[in-house]
Amino acid sequence: MRHLFAAALLLALPVLAGAKTTCQVSEGEVRLTTGNHTYTVGHDGMLQPLGLRANIVGELEGKGIWMFPTRLTDAKVLRDTAEAKAVTATWELTAGEPRYVLELDLEVREGVPTLFVKSRVRRLSVGFGTCYYYWGFATPVTHYALPGTPLAEFSATEWQVLPRAQWLYLKPAAGDQGFGLLSDGRVGRSPATGEGLAGGETASTPYLLCSPRTQTLGPGDDLDVTFAIFTARNAREVEALAGRMGQLNAGKAVFDFQSFPSQAFRRAKPPRPAVTLATEDGLRLRLSREGQVADLRVGKRSLAPASGPASGLLLRDFAAKTPPQPVGGRLRRAGDTVRQEAVCAEVAVTASYTALPNRIDVRCELKDRTGKDRALTLYFALPVRAGKGWQWHDDLERTREITPQEEYLSAAAESPVGANGLNSLYPFATFGSREVALAASIPLDQPRVCRMVYNAELQQFFLAFDLALVPEVKRWPGSASVAFSLFTHDPAWGFRACAEKYYQMFPQFFTKRVKRDGGWVCWGNCANVPDIEELGFAYHWGGDSPEGVAWDNAHGIYSFPYVEATNMHQTMEEFESATSEDVVKRLQWMADPARTERLPNWHYNHPYGVHLGDRDAALRQSAQAYLKSLLYDEEGRIYGSASKTEFDLLIAKYVPCNANPALPGGLGAYYLDTWIPKYQALMESKGGKIDGIAQDNYHVGDTALSRRREHFAHETIPLTFERRTGQPVIAKYFTTYQFTEEYKRRHPEKLVIANTCSAQYPFTYQLLDIHGYEWNIESLAPFARALAYRKPVCSLPVQPPHKEERWIKWHLRYAFFPGGYANSETYLNREAMRKYVPVIRDLSLAGWEPITRARCADADIAVERFGPDRFTLFNGAAAEKRAVVRLEQPLLQAQPTRARDLLTGAEYPITDGAFTVTLPANDVTAVRLE
Repeated sequence: MRHLFAAALLLALPVLAGAKTTCQVSEGEVRLTTGNHTYTVGHDGMLQPLGLRANIVGELEGKGIWMFPTRLTDAKVLRDTAEAKAVTATWELTAGEPRYVLELDLEVREGVPTLFVKSRVRRLSVGFGTCYYYWGFATPVTHYALPGTPLAEFSATEWQVLPRAQWLYLKPAAGDQGFGLLSDGRVGRSPATGEGLAGGETASTPYLLCSPRTQTLGPGDDLDVTFAIFTARNAREVEALAGRMGQLNAGKAVFDFQSFPSQAFRRAKPPRPAVTLATEDGLRLRLSREGQVADLRVGKRSLAPASGPASGLLLRDFAAKTPPQPVGGRLRRAGDTVRQEAVCAEVAVTASYTALPNRIDVRCELKDRTGKDRALTLYFALPVRAGKGWQWHDDLERTREITPQEEYLSAAAESPVGANGLNSLYPFATFGSREVALAASIPLDQPRVCRMVYNAELQQFFLAFDLALVPEVKRWPGSASVAFSLFTHDPAWGFRACAEKYYQMFPQFFTKRVKRDGGWVCWGNCANVPDIEELGFAYHWGGDSPEGVAWDNAHGIYSFPYVEATNMHQTMEEFESATSEDVVKRLQWMADPARTERLPNWHYNHPYGVHLGDRDAALRQSAQAYLKSLLYDEEGRIYGSASKTEFDLLIAKYVPCNANPALPGGLGAYYLDTWIPKYQALMESKGGKIDGIAQDNYHVGDTALSRRREHFAHETIPLTFERRTGQPVIAKYFTTYQFTEEYKRRHPEKLVIANTCSAQYPFTYQLLDIHGYEWNIESLAPFARALAYRKPVCSLPVQPPHKEERWIKWHLRYAFFPGGYANSETYLNREAMRKYVPVIRDLSLAGWEPITRARCADADIAVERFGPDRFTLFNGAAAEKRAVVRLEQPLLQAQPTRARDLLTGAEYPITDGAFTVTLPANDVTAVRLE
């Protein structure tokens, strides 16, 4: 990074003059003149006369911030010729941590009077953060248009990516001469919701010139926006300016949401093909002898561009801070499989490629050759030219048009692990056009930190796996493996067709094992609930007695004990407040084999309750398991908290633990070896039979990390690395997977229900038989249905609005079941449950179909299909809608004549393959074809 000079030195910088271009630097201002135009940038970073100011917004170290320039700290002349003057200058962004600076390279040129601006936001302080960088017009702009596009056609949330030789015409409100603006970024109005901005900035920045993408920045990393302000007379002059802008912006490329030298991604012609892998449904992958992708086809259409960066397997050493490099090596055939062997960055890489009828499977193994910890990202990159009209499919409801400078990822929330803290939320990703679709997937029984991304600028679709190789892991010392698949599907149905193909490829992850579909009921004794059959409850969570479990057994209700095997909830009693150190010391005292003082019957007694006999001995054993399993942050503090907010005594709650049952003496082993067997034996001794386990807070603390090296040895899933330091870690989420997987291995006849609420990764869902959502089911609805497929999805009412009929009726949309409580009717609406639960059950038994074979042209109307002939129609608009639903083959083969409303009995005639339903605002109904 360039040095930041003291302000006093700025006074000594020269004034440069020329016939038509001038450049002047003073203590508080940079001034450049070209032709009749003078541009200035002052201490506040405001570019006048347009009133443009640089800003940075985003999520930085877990905090939302908004920053802008406050002090010019350095400026110097870069170039002084007759044709051009150039200055580089640096501004501090809002003082404090994290520290960022704004760097501008400003150049004025003769010919077409032009100011070129290459701007960078650079992070100085340690740590990582995701940022979004824009220039906002702080003063009104009276005219805004692309050639032939009037202002009125831009919606409040629309963005335009400027291709070469298109420009904006901007005219300040003061009535000065207008300017042209050419950029490598995006332009548009501020989003009406203020999304991505802080402090109500939408009111003062009506138009934005933005960075092409959101980017993760670490120390020394930067994010660029390049633009030109000019008064060109024709398209030829604009084209010349665009070429000059490309030269200014050379040197950096963004790959995997990180910035690298552009020479690492030099474009070259495809290599000569040596081997071909082809599926029966038209996907064809050709590899060179060194493992580069020579061609990629779907049907007869080649997707590969004429030239591109290195492809195939790439490896990046996180500690070395170098760009990804091709793995190389040699390919050879071994029967139906193509094998690749190579050594790259002191890592032995072995890969196998196998073509199956409906996909190409790839498996890679990495083996360290240094004997040290390694933090690596393994990539597999495919060259793909996404043309006009291509879309990235985020989920069942959302798609995005692919634009030239974006990276596309259907991401979960950011986490503290991996190269950039990002991972795919779904186990598959897909994009394409009306004619072609391409997809990649990972198997749900091999949990890894993985993301599937399309980089439109580099024209690459890639998978990235963040792996840590650690010598002391017993199962695979210094090693790791990954697996993924490549496939195609019906492009007309996007994400839905991709999901259906994934269900077909891996049916074992989506087998429906329950024999009864219904709702989730918690606590108490179901025998005490009047007319329980009309409520549709099928899964009883946390029954309070063996007699209650026996009643469940006799009445066809599945019964599950409450289990929380991945977090610590422990009554501390003595403290009014407690630090991390206090909690651990108290736990150590409770676990001490030499302790003689017996512990009282505390209020919160799980998991050391009545089911384990000697309460004090159970307390001691559970405390010992917690101590073995606790996770600590970088400063040695436990995650979680201790407070009185939920219980009458101080409790350490939601403290994440390592639940891996292979950890000797740990929490997972305690539950599987002691708690669950004893509970099961107690129920059976008194005539009750449990049907499995109910896991609470299934994903609470997902992103907590274990840095305890004594934990590493027992891992059965490859480790990942910490985003900030590159140190090997275990993400708590993966230990939840290990616990649940081992329970199902030991008890294959048993079922698992979990309170999920959210997730960082998709892998744990395939282990569940019933998917529960105490919170967030409204926002997670597409995710919940896609990950469950036809397994039951249930909610719980937890706040007053959940008693309202409209909330219960909303469950129809995806055939989710509303739940309740056996010990309380606080949020129970019996009338609504009687009305809607039978229809929900009918839909659930018919089975959700991802491809609807029915469409509505109105984007506010969402259609879902269940079985061959049932549909739900949801109006997401704030006004009544007349929905025209058009059926496709093969639905019309049965020659249906009407659609009957399953709620009201109303009949809607089918004419020319379509029927019409009028839906109130934010309402849903269900119909069946007859």
